Amino acid sequence: GGSMRQKIYPDPHPQGVWDASNYGYIFIHIVNSEMYREITGLDPPATPIEAKTYTACGLPWFDLYDEELGDVPAAEILEEVKSIAGQDKEKGIAATGESLTIPETQIRKLRPED
Repeated sequence: GGSMRQKIYPDPHPQGVWDASNYGYIFIHIVNSEMYREITGLDPPATPIEAKTYTACGLPWFDLYDEELGDVPAAEILEEVKSIAGQDKEKGIAATGESLTIPETQIRKLRPED
């Protein structure tokens, strides 16, 4: 669990800069560990490190100061997307997990030009 903020910045270049005829497609398949093993013949990657362990090891967290770049509004259809926590709340399922306080000394403040 956790939260992530994402922004899509307005394009600073005029539309004519881009070659609209030069593009490609990519297909992404999300699979469980059993299917991953069947498709690749490999064991799936290890579970990601928990935030609590990451913080306890003194590893850096990052905060990006990018307010001046603006943000493209979400497509209307995405306004209806709810987080797992939001869906659980609607169903009356109590939140699990604990809040994590990250020491200021572990937060690296970045600007887009960094």
